[in-house]
Parts: sequence; structure tokens; C-alpha cells
Amino acid sequence: MKVHIISPDLHGRIDGTINANLLRFFNVATSQDEADVVIIPVSYYGDYIFNHSLHEIRKPWVIFDYLEYGSSWKDGTDSHILGQNSANFACVSGPEWMKLDAFVRDHKPIVYFKRELLERERSNWLHPIEFPCYLPAWPVQSKEDFDKRAIEVFFSWGLSHESRPRFHGEIFTNALHNGISIISAWDQFENFDYANHKRVWATIHSPHTTRRDISTVMHYQSMAKISVSLPGNGFRCFRDNESACNSIPAYWDDCIARAYDWIDGVNCIRLSPYYEFIKLSGDGIYKSDLHQIYLNGLDTVEKYRSQNFVNNYIAPIVKGKL
Repeated sequence: MKVHIISPDLHGRIDGTINANLLRFFNVATSQDEADVVIIPVSYYGDYIFNHSLHEIRKPWVIFDYLEYGSSWKDGTDSHILGQNSANFACVSGPEWMKLDAFVRDHKPIVYFKRELLERERSNWLHPIEFPCYLPAWPVQSKEDFDKRAIEVFFSWGLSHESRPRFHGEIFTNALHNGISIISAWDQFENFDYANHKRVWATIHSPHTTRRDISTVMHYQSMAKISVSLPGNGFRCFRDNESACNSIPAYWDDCIARAYDWIDGVNCIRLSPYYEFIKLSGDGIYKSDLHQIYLNGLDTVEKYRSQNFVNNYIAPIVKGKL
């Protein structure tokens, strides 16, 4: 299947992460005439201007909707679907966005892939899409080596959702009474006296000014049994699959649709908002077979690796509509 990619933005912009980690894994045609289907990837730009050349599309087309709504979109309300309800979402209700909304309404795509999609709204036309796993596979540890990991919980975060600093604060507030020692900066890992601390958690506020290369982040994450990924500018964050690459991912127990299921106690740990610390610090979770959850998580994240995600998830759905 050959695809032709058109930006819905007059400036021709396509989000770099989506382009590098998803679109380049397709068989891309330079023109519509050579393609079987057209892909329109949508991301948020504050100065977005509608690209009227979309009206020249002559082939079946699909939309990859990666719009995000920050903490203003609340779990449980309707999903935003272009062509249906953009007027109800302030960030995409301006005149240029409404032109895109009208285009999608009047020229319905054969498939709609949506990043922020409620599970109850999934259909044979409307499918979830996520940030693929762009990282290479990490060496798999034996149960003996996994159980020896020095850190219980790893949490690296930037300030893009209100849940993140709240959870960070709860770790500090409750650590002393739970016998937890804290690593709170990148330069503390190497000289930390792990042998003399029974329970160690790492919670690192990592704004762009102190951000480390992803290889460094993954190195320290590999020392932890559990890695927490909370919502960012969207409920679905690129940290979701990073967390699962070499640790047990911990996510909110939400109603968001996912291409492949993350099931509490099977391939991840699910957390209730405002109760994250209570679950992660409790005895019950550490009586589970964490190593098996870790292995199951590695199997799942392999499905999200870019080429696999394109070949085994997206492409079959699109081909089924052609």
C-alpha cells in the first residue's frame, strides 16, 4: 500500500515526532496519482491556517488526529471528532479550525484514527492511535535480576499536566512514613547508597533546561521495577511507551481507547487519579509476580514499535476499507 501525505496546514507543517516515528515507516508516494490512499496528519498549531489544497484530494483518505487538549479535556466527556463537534472545544473552534471541521464533515475519510478517543466511541470507522514506540528493544532481564532492581518506582516528568507535580509532592509528603528514600535529581543516581536504603523511589522534575538524553533516562529507568507515566498535554503521552520499554509501566485507569490493551496486573499497573501513591506504596502490589507483568509489558510494547504498529495495526485497518 502506497500513501501520499498532505498537511492540513497552509504552511505545510507536520509534527516532527509523528513524521519521524510513524509516517516515515509507510511506503510514501510523491503524488496522489501514485498512491492508494492519502493520509492527513493533524496536530495543534496556535497559528493554524486551513490548507485549501485539501479540496483537491482525489483518492480515498484517512486522518491521523493527534490533537491534544491538556488538562482542559476531562475524561468522561465526549471525544472531539473533526467534522462533528469542533465548536464545543475552544482550542479548535476558531475560524480556520472550523474550515477543517467543515472539510472533514463534507468529505468524510474512510478511516478516522484518533489519539484522544474514549473507549465507548471506538467503532469500525473510528480507531485509537498513539505515539509509536521509537526506542530499540532493551535486554530482557531474568526474574532474579529484575527482583534485584534497586529502585521501586521511577517518575520523570515535565510540567504539562496538573497530576504530575501533585504526585511528585505526594511522594515527598508521604515518603518518610513509608520508609521511602528519594532520588530527586539526575546527578544523585550514581553516588546513592542503595545498599543502606530499603525502599528507593526516583521522582525527577525534568524541564527542558535540565532534560537528559533519552538513553540516560532509559538507563536509570532500567534500575526501577515500575515507571510511572501520567497524562501530559494529552491523556496519551509519548512517555507511555518509553515507560514500558524496560520497566513495568504504570498508567491512570481511564476510559481512553488504546490500540493494544494495557491491563492492570497483566502487562501494567493501573492507577486511580489522586490515589497513585497509595497503590504504588502498598504491600499488595509487591506480592504480585512483577517479573511476569514486566515480561508481558515488553511483549505489548513490541506491538507499538513503529514498524510493527504501521504494518500490523494501521495498514490492515486502512486496507480493509479500500
